Amino acid sequence: MRALGIFVLDSWVDALARKASLVVGLLIAVPLLLIAVALPVEPGSTPGTVRITLPWMIFLEEPGGPRPIDRELPVERFVRTVNTFVVGFVSGWGILMALFLTAGLLPRTLGRGQAEIVLSKPVPRWSVYLGRYFGAVTLFLGASLVVILAVAGILWGRTGFFSARAVLSVLLVNLVFAALYAWTCLLGLVSERSGLAVWGAVLVWLLCGFLGRVHTFYPDIAASPKLWVRVLGGVGEALYRVLPRTGDLADAALEVLWGRGLGWTEPIWATALSTLTLLSLSVLWFYRRDY
Repeated sequence: MRALGIFVLDSWVDALARKASLVVGLLIAVPLLLIAVALPVEPGSTPGTVRITLPWMIFLEEPGGPRPIDRELPVERFVRTVNTFVVGFVSGWGILMALFLTAGLLPRTLGRGQAEIVLSKPVPRWSVYLGRYFGAVTLFLGASLVVILAVAGILWGRTGFFSARAVLSVLLVNLVFAALYAWTCLLGLVSERSGLAVWGAVLVWLLCGFLGRVHTFYPDIAASPKLWVRVLGGVGEALYRVLPRTGDLADAALEVLWGRGLGWTEPIWATALSTLTLLSLSVLWFYRRDY
């Protein structure tokens, strides 16, 4: 376990040393800047409401020029709307930037000459592989928690309402990244190229989202009179069952954020099981591979 911790910390140092601090800084600064500067908030005319000025969204034409419209919203709705934007930013651009940032961790370790040096040390191979994996996952976890807690703190100071559900929502987003990064590590192990690893993970991400839509319409597909449609639908449904449920987890994150409750947990345990299976197979392959 000590070796695992060393490789996790080394992954942080490696990532941040390669101008990753700029990417992490953008991930943290963009939503905070928009919340702190571009979204002025004042107490509303009635208790439990806030007045917001949106000069960058809505304008009224008047003789004196465009004038921003003031709107009053319930505090809880306002806070959850802002958190929806932040969670959407983290689950979209945040994950994409993190994949590009950390995709090279394992391929650099397995590069020509580097693998022999690392693997010649008295450390188990699983600690090398999982150390790189958990290093990237914890880096994204730390950055995303900083973002959501900072935003929640700013909103709490301005409105007096704190949304703890935003933290749980971001944790679901981290499960999406953990699943995608398991594919990034496997593709990096196979190709030893970070570019192929990250683009392969993005393609898996897009495929999982597409399969989620196929699953939604699967009853209609299964009832199609055309055999090839039913066969392709069956293949898509089978892949949906074994691949990460990224689209479902994104929907679950929004449901949690808006206080509706999960109601179902299948996407969580199905994605976790898929990720653990992929990691196990990857570590086994890494053990048997000759360098």
